[in-house]
Amino acid sequence: PVVSQSHKKPSPAPAMASALSVKSDTKDIDNLKKTNETLNQDISKLQTQV
Repeated sequence: PVVSQSHKKPSPAPAMASALSVKSDTKDIDNLKKTNETLNQDISKLQTQV
């Protein structure tokens, strides 16, 4: 029974992972945009200091 469970687990995982990855991708893109903006601000600050 243990072996059958381990074999069953991988099959639903990809579907779940793909659904989660699609949702997380949009969030990640938003986060990346925010981090890009903050990094650009930091770069401009550093450039003015130099």
